Amino acid sequence: MGKGKNWKNVFGGGLVTHLFPAFAILLFLAVPTCFARGPIRIIEGNVTRVSDGDTIQVVDNQGTKVKARLYGIDAPEIHHPNKQGQPMGEEALIALRSKVNRQRVRLEIMDLDQYKRAVAIVWLGNRNINREMVAGGWAWAYRQYLDRPHASEYIGAEENARREGKGLWQQRNPQPPWDFRKGQKRQSAKADDCSKGLHLPWGRQEGSCGGTIKIGELFQR
Repeated sequence: MGKGKNWKNVFGGGLVTHLFPAFAILLFLAVPTCFARGPIRIIEGNVTRVSDGDTIQVVDNQGTKVKARLYGIDAPEIHHPNKQGQPMGEEALIALRSKVNRQRVRLEIMDLDQYKRAVAIVWLGNRNINREMVAGGWAWAYRQYLDRPHASEYIGAEENARREGKGLWQQRNPQPPWDFRKGQKRQSAKADDCSKGLHLPWGRQEGSCGGTIKIGELFQR
């Protein structure tokens, strides 16, 4: 039997050195994405407040208050004194409150959002509260922010709730909260433009929305 090949000589030592990192990257990309990232932190505490259908406040064992946005779901917006809400927003709030208020929960914190809230999966014992809210028809699966394997689980729960007409799916064509918020921002921007208006030298003001008032009337308000 002859001597084995010297692979270093066949490919060239430098070539092997450069090819191996590239091969490692390709191998990493080929790994199924079902191996999703885990939580960045896990805390336990008592729920002291439920703000709406997807936001709670938890106080941990050290007395620290943690405001948590439920990961992977989006519930209808609720009414505020100076802000419109959506149909079924209050019902979603009541549903979440009935599940977790004054209960001891475990938060698997997946991320922090733009408002510095913990984005978390809420567990009550072995119950995934996020999934329950979607399965009960009280929230949408928030596809934009869902990672595997949670995406298939939550989307499947939403599709079942939709077929069975649960919760908000009793409505004919409910508007997703993200579209509702975009509409509210557009209306707010339009209102700001209208309030600025255009001052004219002959003593009248024409708003950008077509209204016309006398300048003197501004000082009577």
